[in-house]
Amino acid sequence: MPGLRELAERTPPRRERYVDLLRALAIVLVVLGHWMVVVVTVGADGLTASAPWKCCRGAVRSPG
Repeated sequence: MPGLRELAERTPPRRERYVDLLRALAIVLVVLGHWMVVVVTVGADGLTASAPWKCCRGAVRSPG
């Protein structure tokens, strides 16, 4: 598997690396934004809105 330096050297000089950085950041922001979306459920009390990270509290154990 080629290293990072080798990949950078094989990149054509006309390629805009700053635009590549912006694309990568945009992908990360989209993934985080979708993860942070509020979850709406219908229960006995009607509509309930909650954040997805609240439902998983305690689901992941810390090593030890």
